[in-house]
Amino acid sequence: MTNTRGDAARTKLLGGDVRRLRIGEIEVDAAHLPHPGIVMREAKDADATANPWPERNKRFVAQLAAWLRARA
Repeated sequence: MTNTRGDAARTKLLGGDVRRLRIGEIEVDAAHLPHPGIVMREAKDADATANPWPERNKRFVAQLAAWLRARA
């Protein structure tokens, strides 16, 4: 479990890269992907042409899928 404070710090954790996470005495592989609500929401700013999260999430998922295939 991370003790990450603030939106910017949490956003930096997002991605398809897999990290080792310790929960008590157990270590597991984990990836931090955006919540579906973030991916599906409307563009936040009036000047924004689109929500950037769907494209980012496609890259994250592709990276995670490659990691999983490499271990199959």
